[in-house]
Amino acid sequence: MSWTVFLFFKNSKHGILSNEIVLMKIIIFVIIVLISGGLFLLSKAPSVPNDYTQKVETSGKIEARYIQKGSHAVKHFSVPAVDVLKKHLVYYPDELESSDQIFPVIFSLNGTGVAGSKYTAVFEHFASWGFIVLGNEDSSTGFGTTADKISHACVRWIMPHTTWSALS
Repeated sequence: MSWTVFLFFKNSKHGILSNEIVLMKIIIFVIIVLISGGLFLLSKAPSVPNDYTQKVETSGKIEARYIQKGSHAVKHFSVPAVDVLKKHLVYYPDELESSDQIFPVIFSLNGTGVAGSKYTAVFEHFASWGFIVLGNEDSSTGFGTTADKISHACVRWIMPHTTWSALS
């Protein structure tokens, strides 16, 4: 993002530059720069902090059980994808590599302006409970315009990495 600021100086009746106008424009420029910088920093922070499961308090037994991580060790990787998806993010129980166990799959369709890499703590949490989680870096799915494209791309991507018997 590039910003260009033009300061226009207006002469008063007496031909002297109006210092008040210049000062006001400098203040507005500084405010815009501070807001832009703050928004940029917010865009780099994860949407879900890695320690969110330790910070949540609940009084329900079911919630207390499932807010904790599951029993599966988790592995993950990413691979390049085409078009707006940019890359696939894959989180899975590590037994997937060494057993014939069947694991359900979760496709994550991100919200507008938020890529899947901002939800890695959630992806890891689901994988610890025995799910394979597929995300991507598309940040424009909030209106559903690319949701079908993403789900089809995820299915096309995962199919060669599994067997038909595992899907039945």
